[in-house]
Amino acid sequence: MTSRVRERGRSRAILASSVAWAVLAAALMCACLLGSCAGDADNREAGRVFDRVFTEQEVIDYLAQYREGCAATSDEDWAAWLAAKNTTAEALRKEVVQYLAENWLVERAAGLVGESVSDEEVQEALARQKEQYASDLAWTSALIKSGYTEDAYALSVKSDLLKQKIKDHFADPAAVSDDDLEDYANSRVNAMTTKRSSAVFVPSGMESGGNMAAKAKAQQAKAALDSGADFADVFAEFSSKDHSDTGDMGYDYYSTPSIAYNRALGDLREVGDVSDVVESDDGYYVIVLTDRFPAHDYVGRMKLSKFPSELLDEFRAELARQQADDAYNEFYTENVSEAQVAVEPMPDGLPYDVAPAGQDR
Repeated sequence: MTSRVRERGRSRAILASSVAWAVLAAALMCACLLGSCAGDADNREAGRVFDRVFTEQEVIDYLAQYREGCAATSDEDWAAWLAAKNTTAEALRKEVVQYLAENWLVERAAGLVGESVSDEEVQEALARQKEQYASDLAWTSALIKSGYTEDAYALSVKSDLLKQKIKDHFADPAAVSDDDLEDYANSRVNAMTTKRSSAVFVPSGMESGGNMAAKAKAQQAKAALDSGADFADVFAEFSSKDHSDTGDMGYDYYSTPSIAYNRALGDLREVGDVSDVVESDDGYYVIVLTDRFPAHDYVGRMKLSKFPSELLDEFRAELARQQADDAYNEFYTENVSEAQVAVEPMPDGLPYDVAPAGQDR
Protein backbone atom coordinates (compact mmCIF):
# COMPACT_ATOMS: atom_id res chain seq x y z
CA MET A 1 0.00 0.00 0.00
CA THR A 2 1.11 3.60 -0.48
CA SER A 3 0.85 6.62 1.79
CA ARG A 4 2.33 10.12 2.08
CA VAL A 5 4.79 10.92 4.80
CA ARG A 6 3.20 13.45 7.15
CA GLU A 7 4.81 15.33 10.01
CA ARG A 8 1.70 14.84 12.08
CA GLY A 9 -0.63 11.88 12.16
CA ARG A 10 -2.84 10.22 14.72
CA SER A 11 -0.68 7.17 15.33
CA ARG A 12 2.55 9.14 15.07
CA ALA A 13 1.23 11.57 17.64
CA ILE A 14 0.77 8.62 19.97
CA LEU A 15 4.34 7.48 19.56
CA ALA A 16 5.95 10.90 19.30
CA SER A 17 4.71 11.66 22.79
CA SER A 18 7.78 9.78 23.94
CA VAL A 19 11.08 11.32 22.87
CA ALA A 20 12.41 7.78 22.64
CA TRP A 21 10.28 7.22 19.55
CA ALA A 22 11.98 10.07 17.75
CA VAL A 23 15.49 8.95 18.54
CA LEU A 24 15.18 5.23 17.84
CA ALA A 25 14.80 5.77 14.10
CA ALA A 26 18.26 7.24 13.62
CA ALA A 27 19.83 4.79 16.06
CA LEU A 28 18.31 1.81 14.31
CA MET A 29 19.26 2.99 10.82
CA CYS A 30 22.84 3.52 12.00
CA ALA A 31 23.01 0.10 13.64
CA CYS A 32 21.78 -1.71 10.56
CA LEU A 33 24.20 0.13 8.32
CA LEU A 34 27.00 -1.10 10.59
CA GLY A 35 25.79 -4.65 10.23
CA SER A 36 24.22 -5.28 13.64
CA CYS A 37 21.09 -6.52 11.89
CA ALA A 38 22.98 -9.45 10.43
CA GLY A 39 22.64 -13.12 11.41
CA ASP A 40 19.05 -14.30 11.55
CA ALA A 41 17.77 -10.93 10.42
CA ASP A 42 14.36 -10.75 8.79
CA ASN A 43 15.36 -9.05 5.55
CA ARG A 44 11.91 -9.09 4.00
CA GLU A 45 10.88 -5.70 2.67
CA ALA A 46 8.57 -3.79 4.99
CA GLY A 47 8.54 -0.66 2.85
CA ARG A 48 10.59 1.66 0.69
CA VAL A 49 11.01 5.21 -0.52
CA PHE A 50 12.98 5.84 -3.69
CA ASP A 51 15.74 3.23 -3.61
CA ARG A 52 15.88 2.98 0.19
CA VAL A 53 14.41 -0.32 1.43
CA PHE A 54 13.32 -0.70 5.05
CA THR A 55 13.38 -4.29 6.26
CA GLU A 56 11.13 -6.12 8.67
CA GLN A 57 14.16 -6.44 10.95
CA GLU A 58 14.47 -2.69 11.20
CA VAL A 59 10.85 -2.48 12.31
CA ILE A 60 11.30 -5.40 14.74
CA ASP A 61 14.35 -3.83 16.36
CA TYR A 62 12.73 -0.41 16.43
CA LEU A 63 9.64 -1.63 18.26
CA ALA A 64 11.67 -3.88 20.56
CA GLN A 65 13.62 -0.86 21.79
CA TYR A 66 10.47 1.19 21.99
CA ARG A 67 8.76 -1.47 24.10
CA GLU A 68 11.69 -1.38 26.51
CA GLY A 69 11.33 2.38 26.77
CA CYS A 70 7.64 2.19 27.70
CA ALA A 71 8.06 -0.89 29.98
CA ALA A 72 6.00 -3.15 27.74
CA THR A 73 8.43 -5.96 26.91
CA SER A 74 6.02 -8.78 27.80
CA ASP A 75 3.20 -9.63 25.44
CA GLU A 76 0.70 -8.96 28.22
CA ASP A 77 2.06 -5.47 28.90
CA TRP A 78 2.35 -4.75 25.19
CA ALA A 79 -1.28 -5.78 24.62
CA ALA A 80 -2.35 -3.47 27.45
CA TRP A 81 -0.29 -0.61 25.99
CA LEU A 82 -1.84 -1.08 22.55
CA ALA A 83 -5.32 -1.06 24.05
CA ALA A 84 -4.59 2.04 26.14
CA LYS A 85 -3.36 3.91 23.05
CA ASN A 86 -6.23 2.63 20.91
CA THR A 87 -3.87 1.35 18.23
CA THR A 88 -2.67 -1.95 16.75
CA ALA A 89 0.62 -3.60 15.91
CA GLU A 90 -0.15 -3.23 12.20
CA ALA A 91 -0.78 0.51 12.54
CA LEU A 92 2.46 0.94 14.46
CA ARG A 93 4.40 -1.03 11.87
CA LYS A 94 3.17 1.34 9.19
CA GLU A 95 4.12 4.35 11.29
CA VAL A 96 7.59 2.94 11.92
CA VAL A 97 8.20 2.54 8.19
CA GLN A 98 6.94 6.06 7.55
CA TYR A 99 9.05 7.51 10.35
CA LEU A 100 12.18 5.71 9.22
CA ALA A 101 11.51 7.02 5.74
CA GLU A 102 11.02 10.57 6.94
CA ASN A 103 14.32 10.58 8.85
CA TRP A 104 16.11 9.26 5.79
CA LEU A 105 14.41 11.83 3.57
CA VAL A 106 15.45 14.70 5.86
CA GLU A 107 19.09 13.69 5.63
CA ARG A 108 18.76 13.27 1.88
CA ALA A 109 17.11 16.72 1.60
CA ALA A 110 19.90 18.34 3.57
CA GLY A 111 22.40 16.84 1.18
CA LEU A 112 20.53 18.28 -1.80
CA VAL A 113 21.25 21.81 -0.56
CA GLY A 114 24.78 20.99 0.54
CA GLU A 115 24.05 21.02 4.26
CA SER A 116 25.34 18.66 6.93
CA VAL A 117 25.80 18.52 10.69
CA SER A 118 29.12 17.75 12.35
CA ASP A 119 29.63 15.74 15.53
CA GLU A 120 30.95 18.90 17.18
CA GLU A 121 27.69 20.74 16.46
CA VAL A 122 25.69 17.88 17.94
CA GLN A 123 27.84 17.85 21.09
CA GLU A 124 27.50 21.61 21.49
CA ALA A 125 23.71 21.34 21.21
CA LEU A 126 23.71 18.52 23.76
CA ALA A 127 25.86 20.56 26.12
CA ARG A 128 23.38 23.45 25.95
CA GLN A 129 20.54 21.13 26.88
CA LYS A 130 22.50 19.50 29.69
CA GLU A 131 23.09 22.95 31.18
CA GLN A 132 19.37 23.12 31.93
CA TYR A 133 19.78 20.35 34.53
CA ALA A 134 21.24 20.81 37.99
CA SER A 135 23.72 17.95 37.66
CA ASP A 136 24.91 15.13 35.41
CA LEU A 137 22.85 12.79 37.56
CA ALA A 138 19.69 14.83 36.91
CA TRP A 139 20.42 14.75 33.17
CA THR A 140 21.02 11.00 33.19
CA SER A 141 17.86 10.40 35.22
CA ALA A 142 15.82 12.39 32.72
CA LEU A 143 17.23 10.28 29.89
CA ILE A 144 16.44 7.03 31.70
CA LYS A 145 12.89 8.11 32.51
CA SER A 146 12.32 8.84 28.82
CA GLY A 147 13.70 5.45 27.87
CA TYR A 148 16.76 6.33 25.81
CA THR A 149 20.52 6.80 26.06
CA GLU A 150 22.54 9.96 25.47
CA ASP A 151 23.94 8.49 22.24
CA ALA A 152 20.42 7.85 20.96
CA TYR A 153 19.31 11.31 21.95
CA ALA A 154 22.30 12.79 20.16
CA LEU A 155 21.03 11.24 16.93
CA SER A 156 17.66 12.92 17.44
CA VAL A 157 19.41 16.25 18.02
CA LYS A 158 21.29 15.77 14.76
CA SER A 159 18.03 15.32 12.86
CA ASP A 160 16.63 18.54 14.33
CA LEU A 161 19.81 20.41 13.47
CA LEU A 162 19.62 19.18 9.88
CA LYS A 163 16.09 20.56 9.54
CA GLN A 164 17.20 23.91 10.92
CA LYS A 165 20.15 24.04 8.52
CA ILE A 166 17.85 23.40 5.59
CA LYS A 167 15.67 26.31 6.75
CA ASP A 168 18.69 28.57 7.34
CA HIS A 169 19.89 27.75 3.83
CA PHE A 170 16.95 29.71 2.43
CA ALA A 171 17.28 32.68 4.81
CA ASP A 172 19.05 35.59 3.14
CA PRO A 173 18.13 39.17 4.16
CA ALA A 174 20.22 40.47 1.23
CA ALA A 175 17.83 38.71 -1.14
CA VAL A 176 14.90 40.86 0.01
CA SER A 177 14.22 43.38 -2.74
CA ASP A 178 13.62 47.04 -1.97
CA ASP A 179 10.16 46.83 -3.56
CA ASP A 180 9.19 43.91 -1.33
CA LEU A 181 10.66 45.68 1.70
CA GLU A 182 8.74 48.86 0.94
CA ASP A 183 5.49 46.91 0.57
CA TYR A 184 6.14 45.10 3.81
CA ALA A 185 7.18 48.22 5.74
CA ASN A 186 4.05 50.08 4.69
CA SER A 187 1.85 47.15 5.67
CA ARG A 188 3.50 46.88 9.10
CA VAL A 189 3.39 50.52 10.25
CA ASN A 190 0.05 51.63 8.90
CA ALA A 191 -1.39 54.41 11.12
CA MET A 192 1.00 53.79 14.01
CA THR A 193 3.40 55.86 16.04
CA THR A 194 6.66 54.12 16.89
CA LYS A 195 8.80 55.40 19.71
CA ARG A 196 12.44 54.79 20.48
CA SER A 197 13.69 55.04 24.02
CA SER A 198 16.67 54.71 26.31
CA ALA A 199 16.41 53.68 29.93
CA VAL A 200 18.27 53.54 33.20
CA PHE A 201 17.46 50.20 34.81
CA VAL A 202 18.01 49.25 38.46
CA PRO A 203 17.17 45.55 39.14
CA SER A 204 15.15 44.78 42.24
CA GLY A 205 17.94 42.73 43.77
CA MET A 206 20.80 44.99 42.75
CA GLU A 207 21.09 46.88 46.04
CA SER A 208 21.82 45.38 49.46
CA GLY A 209 18.88 47.28 50.88
CA GLY A 210 16.41 45.45 48.64
CA ASN A 211 13.63 47.04 46.62
CA MET A 212 13.54 50.29 48.57
CA ALA A 213 17.26 50.88 47.94
CA ALA A 214 16.85 50.00 44.26
CA LYS A 215 13.94 52.42 43.91
CA ALA A 216 15.91 55.16 45.69
CA LYS A 217 18.78 54.69 43.26
CA ALA A 218 16.37 54.95 40.30
CA GLN A 219 14.98 58.16 41.81
CA GLN A 220 18.51 59.58 41.96
CA ALA A 221 18.93 58.79 38.27
CA LYS A 222 15.60 60.50 37.53
CA ALA A 223 16.68 63.62 39.40
CA ALA A 224 19.99 63.75 37.53
CA LEU A 225 18.25 63.49 34.15
CA ASP A 226 15.71 66.14 35.11
CA SER A 227 18.56 68.49 36.01
CA GLY A 228 20.01 68.12 32.51
CA ALA A 229 22.76 65.56 33.11
CA ASP A 230 23.99 63.66 30.08
CA PHE A 231 22.18 60.35 29.72
CA ALA A 232 25.39 58.39 29.07
CA ASP A 233 26.86 59.66 32.34
CA VAL A 234 23.71 58.87 34.31
CA PHE A 235 23.50 55.42 32.76
CA ALA A 236 27.12 54.65 33.62
CA GLU A 237 26.61 55.72 37.26
CA PHE A 238 23.23 54.21 38.07
CA SER A 239 22.19 51.55 35.58
CA SER A 240 22.53 47.80 35.21
CA LYS A 241 23.34 46.52 31.72
CA ASP A 242 20.82 43.68 31.87
CA HIS A 243 18.83 45.00 28.91
CA SER A 244 21.38 47.11 27.03
CA ASP A 245 25.04 48.03 27.21
CA THR A 246 24.26 51.67 26.41
CA GLY A 247 20.68 52.07 27.63
CA ASP A 248 19.25 52.15 24.09
CA MET A 249 16.08 50.04 24.12
CA GLY A 250 15.33 50.42 20.41
CA TYR A 251 11.89 51.01 18.94
CA ASP A 252 8.88 49.92 20.96
CA TYR A 253 7.39 48.38 17.82
CA TYR A 254 9.64 45.38 18.36
CA SER A 255 10.46 45.26 22.04
CA THR A 256 9.71 46.76 25.40
CA PRO A 257 10.70 44.89 28.55
CA SER A 258 7.32 45.01 30.29
CA ILE A 259 3.74 46.24 30.13
CA ALA A 260 4.54 48.90 32.74
CA TYR A 261 7.44 50.14 30.59
CA ASN A 262 5.25 50.30 27.51
CA ARG A 263 2.55 52.29 29.31
CA ALA A 264 5.06 54.78 30.66
CA LEU A 265 6.65 55.19 27.25
CA GLY A 266 3.21 55.81 25.78
CA ASP A 267 2.79 58.81 28.07
CA LEU A 268 5.97 60.49 26.73
CA ARG A 269 5.14 62.86 23.92
CA GLU A 270 8.24 64.82 22.92
CA VAL A 271 11.79 63.68 22.23
CA GLY A 272 13.78 64.26 25.40
CA ASP A 273 10.86 63.67 27.80
CA VAL A 274 11.79 61.73 30.94
CA SER A 275 9.41 59.39 32.71
CA ASP A 276 8.82 59.02 36.43
CA VAL A 277 10.39 55.98 38.06
CA VAL A 278 8.59 52.97 36.58
CA GLU A 279 8.21 49.91 38.80
CA SER A 280 8.18 46.58 36.98
CA ASP A 281 8.48 42.92 37.96
CA ASP A 282 12.22 42.92 37.42
CA GLY A 283 13.15 46.33 38.81
CA TYR A 284 12.89 50.08 38.25
CA TYR A 285 13.21 52.08 35.03
CA VAL A 286 13.69 55.73 34.18
CA ILE A 287 12.79 56.16 30.51
CA VAL A 288 13.89 58.83 28.04
CA LEU A 289 12.08 59.27 24.71
CA THR A 290 14.80 59.51 22.04
CA ASP A 291 12.84 59.35 18.76
CA ARG A 292 9.32 59.27 17.34
CA PHE A 293 8.19 57.89 14.02
CA PRO A 294 4.57 59.00 13.46
CA ALA A 295 3.58 56.98 10.42
CA HIS A 296 0.10 58.53 10.38
CA ASP A 297 1.67 61.94 9.63
CA TYR A 298 2.45 60.67 6.14
CA VAL A 299 -0.23 60.55 3.45
CA GLY A 300 -0.29 57.56 1.14
CA ARG A 301 2.56 55.17 0.54
CA MET A 302 5.86 55.93 2.27
CA LYS A 303 9.20 55.53 0.55
CA LEU A 304 11.95 53.57 2.26
CA SER A 305 13.86 56.80 2.89
CA LYS A 306 11.09 57.87 5.30
CA PHE A 307 11.66 54.92 7.62
CA PRO A 308 14.28 54.84 10.38
CA SER A 309 17.12 52.58 9.34
CA GLU A 310 16.82 50.49 12.50
CA LEU A 311 13.18 49.73 11.70
CA LEU A 312 14.08 48.80 8.14
CA ASP A 313 16.73 46.40 9.42
CA GLU A 314 14.11 44.72 11.59
CA PHE A 315 11.59 44.62 8.77
CA ARG A 316 14.16 43.20 6.34
CA ALA A 317 15.13 40.44 8.77
CA GLU A 318 11.49 39.66 9.51
CA LEU A 319 10.58 39.50 5.83
CA ALA A 320 13.62 37.33 5.10
CA ARG A 321 12.47 34.88 7.78
CA GLN A 322 9.01 34.73 6.25
CA GLN A 323 10.40 34.16 2.77
CA ALA A 324 12.77 31.51 4.15
CA ASP A 325 9.85 29.75 5.84
CA ASP A 326 7.92 29.74 2.56
CA ALA A 327 10.91 28.40 0.62
CA TYR A 328 11.64 25.78 3.27
CA ASN A 329 8.03 24.60 3.40
CA GLU A 330 7.94 24.26 -0.38
CA PHE A 331 11.25 22.41 -0.41
CA TYR A 332 10.27 20.17 2.51
CA THR A 333 6.93 19.36 0.93
CA GLU A 334 8.53 18.45 -2.39
CA ASN A 335 11.42 16.43 -0.98
CA VAL A 336 9.97 14.95 2.20
CA SER A 337 6.23 15.32 2.77
CA GLU A 338 5.14 14.34 -0.74
CA ALA A 339 7.64 11.51 -1.19
CA GLN A 340 5.75 8.30 -1.83
CA VAL A 341 6.40 5.66 0.82
CA ALA A 342 5.33 2.16 -0.13
CA VAL A 343 4.40 -0.09 2.81
CA GLU A 344 4.13 -3.83 2.20
CA PRO A 345 1.29 -5.92 3.72
CA MET A 346 2.14 -7.10 7.21
CA PRO A 347 3.25 -10.77 7.33
CA ASP A 348 2.25 -13.20 10.06
CA GLY A 349 4.48 -14.20 12.94
CA LEU A 350 6.17 -10.90 13.77
CA PRO A 351 7.27 -10.78 17.43
CA TYR A 352 5.40 -7.57 18.22
CA ASP A 353 2.16 -8.71 16.53
CA VAL A 354 -0.04 -8.91 19.62
CA ALA A 355 -3.74 -8.14 19.75
CA PRO A 356 -4.66 -5.20 21.98
CA ALA A 357 -5.97 -6.28 25.38
CA GLY A 358 -9.66 -7.11 25.25
CA GLN A 359 -9.69 -7.67 21.48
CA ASP A 360 -9.66 -10.90 19.52
CA ARG A 361 -7.18 -11.38 16.73
